[in-house]
Amino acid sequence: MNSSSLGSSLFRAFGMMAVALVASSSTTAQAEESSWAFLGFSQDGAFAAVEIFGMHADRESPWSTIRIIDTRANQFAGPPVTTCVGQGCGVVKVQDPSLKDVRGWNRDRAREILAQYHIDATIQGQRNSLATKERGVDPGGLSREAIRFQWLGADCTLVLQEVPAPNGKDGSGRQRMIDLRLQRPGSELVLQKDTHVPLSRGKGVQSYGMDSMITYGNTILVVVRYAQLGPKGGDVSQLFISAGAL
Repeated sequence: MNSSSLGSSLFRAFGMMAVALVASSSTTAQAEESSWAFLGFSQDGAFAAVEIFGMHADRESPWSTIRIIDTRANQFAGPPVTTCVGQGCGVVKVQDPSLKDVRGWNRDRAREILAQYHIDATIQGQRNSLATKERGVDPGGLSREAIRFQWLGADCTLVLQEVPAPNGKDGSGRQRMIDLRLQRPGSELVLQKDTHVPLSRGKGVQSYGMDSMITYGNTILVVVRYAQLGPKGGDVSQLFISAGAL
């Protein structure tokens, strides 16, 4: 196989995976803003691990969730590992724990599953700079972002286009979807093309933007952030979109 080819005959695109910020279904508080950290790839690139973390809207309840991403099957692998503090979290509340404390506890709890999927913290891949990202907004307020980079010997462009949801707006505000494509001279690969706004993203999704892009061998992981209306303004969450060579 010629690894420099990025044609659709060699690549398979995997759809969007929206992360559930807190795995406990009994937790009702909404996260105001979540951040994420990349924990590593397996040596063959078939799996990756990420941590999503933040504070709930009450600003007193830190949480952390670690997920394994199966980059070849468009799905999370194994159960989420979540540690949070507060009512309904399933973790005994201690006196004023910090987000740093909770993240440390959760990484300790995740050691077994990280080992099970052979996640190596030293394999971080190539995080491509978004400093040269181009961004424009059309007259309708829909944004388009593009980043040019080299991957597997080819000149590539990653393009993220906002598109209006079928119903345009709902009671919470405008609803938007995404179209994410990987382009190279003579070919184009659709990584994600929404046909509706999934319930997992909530209501009132107002904007999307490329947060990060990581390549490792024949695997690419794109992190897209999105903002939606929340109980105290705009909530910020992430989508993880991956593709891998056949």
